[in-house]
Amino acid sequence: MSAGGWDKFMKNGSFSIKEMYKHLQSDLEKVSWSRVLCQNQASPRSLFTTWLAVNNRLPTRDRLAVWGIVAIVNCCLCNAAPESVEHLFFQCDFSAQIWSMALKALQFNRNPSPFSNELAWAFKSAKRRFAKHQLFLMYFAESLYAIWLYRNDQIFNQNHINMTAAVLFREISFKVAC
Repeated sequence: MSAGGWDKFMKNGSFSIKEMYKHLQSDLEKVSWSRVLCQNQASPRSLFTTWLAVNNRLPTRDRLAVWGIVAIVNCCLCNAAPESVEHLFFQCDFSAQIWSMALKALQFNRNPSPFSNELAWAFKSAKRRFAKHQLFLMYFAESLYAIWLYRNDQIFNQNHINMTAAVLFREISFKVAC
């Protein structure tokens, strides 16, 4: 029973939506970050920022300098190294303090590491169903977003009011709790 190529979607003599769906999906490669974002209860804005960071698409100063948009490449939070996703998220002293507080609140006894290592940790946590690991994913996304907003406030509003890492961490914790 062949009707315009539909026979490949037949199973046991009847049309199978599952077979058609598999055909339409084809062989797409799975992305490693899907569980970190798709199973995360963080706010949509923080998830979008996390997606940009994971894919190295945030307009950090190192990327803007390559495009010829900015001349200053140092991190505006610590002024100690060129601003990149790797530096801005958890190598910078300011963001490392925030992430250290988050790890301590979640009772993970370890120090913050560079973004790529923390991301690998998030991939592992996304596979676990324990509440502690789900909170880790939320803190991860909300921390990235809060640090990114604070960084943007420093640059674009010339807001040089020094917010402490503890104050920003309390804001992140509030967002996670909500």
